[in-house]
Amino acid sequence: MYKNVQLFCFFIAGIALFSFQCTDFESSSDYSSDQTNRFVITGAFENLIKNADSLATKKPVSINNEKNQYLGFHPGTYASMACYWWPDPAGSDGLPYIRVDGHVNPDTRTDRSDLPAMIEMAKRTEVLALAYKSTGNEIYAEHAMNQLYTWFIDPNTAMLPHLEHAQMIRGVDTGRSYGVIDTWWLVRVIQSIPLLEESGLWNDAIEKPIQNWFTHYLNWLRNSEFGLKEMESKNNHGTWYDVQVVTIAVYLDQTDFAKLHLETVSAKRINRQITRNGRQRYETRRPRPEHYSIYNISGWLELLMYAEHLNADLQQRRSLFGGTIEDGVLYLISLMQTADFDDILDPMDRTDSDRLYLDLLFKSSAFIENPAFYHEIKRIHPLIRNPEIVFLRYPEDVNHFESSP
Repeated sequence: MYKNVQLFCFFIAGIALFSFQCTDFESSSDYSSDQTNRFVITGAFENLIKNADSLATKKPVSINNEKNQYLGFHPGTYASMACYWWPDPAGSDGLPYIRVDGHVNPDTRTDRSDLPAMIEMAKRTEVLALAYKSTGNEIYAEHAMNQLYTWFIDPNTAMLPHLEHAQMIRGVDTGRSYGVIDTWWLVRVIQSIPLLEESGLWNDAIEKPIQNWFTHYLNWLRNSEFGLKEMESKNNHGTWYDVQVVTIAVYLDQTDFAKLHLETVSAKRINRQITRNGRQRYETRRPRPEHYSIYNISGWLELLMYAEHLNADLQQRRSLFGGTIEDGVLYLISLMQTADFDDILDPMDRTDSDRLYLDLLFKSSAFIENPAFYHEIKRIHPLIRNPEIVFLRYPEDVNHFESSP
């Protein structure tokens, strides 16, 4: 587990620091003189607990096996629909579907697809785990673990560890390599597990089966036709394939492999994706360039975090045509100066681009010395929806950006 390499040390330390301070703000010299910062942290905590209390009343979500019966798939099969594909108006039955890039088909966000349940499962786990860490209330840990048990362990509801039928296109196929992007949400699940491990309810009966599930899924990512094809993707799909593989490998204590992947696969992507001036060449050509640029560079900050803690060389060097992660973040900041969050956010997408942007700015400030990151945090944080998880991850940095000139 993360204990061996102390990965996410700033994440865990930040939450632990918050947990101490939320119990007695008056005793904290870091925050007692900063009313604005107190307001931000306190408000974030209150929103988190309100959300967690609501989730604690709900039944765990799972794969829709009625859909699998209709499609002829084995129970537990994850199946989703390609989100940018729509019925062809020229055909009487709408088949085969046609692509409208950047525009989400609402049908793909119904129970005909398992992606909405995947997203809900990950978000619930994250919120409940953080609420447990922040309060010590075992009720939150219990509900988070019930959700994990339902999704990964229960033989009647668990997801099978593969994506052979993800991002299907009606009238074209029954699954594509592009579907691997769906499980970027599992990164949030794995990042929540260290918080739940501190609960007295956590035991081998839940830990071992989850480790086993991710062992099988990592094997599928590394060896299946779809997994290998996705590894070759040039854009954000390739970046988030790397994030998934490295995250899971570290979770399973396969740190040598994780480091090797970073140095031999991930490192080669940087100059190919980021130009010398910082533009992300594959993302800025899309219909929603800010959205895709945020999503992709957010993945790079995750990989940079792993590289720092595993002492891996991501070969961040400018070339004649390529730039660095820092160049990418700075270009993104310039791009965001005239951006409208209402245009960037698609309510059907649920990628949380605004939260990802705030989070990547905090991560950038942890690894790269540049005041531009804090200035941008100060500018945009009032515009972010539901920023509480980000603020509670980085309480010291909240104090920093609030006090910066």
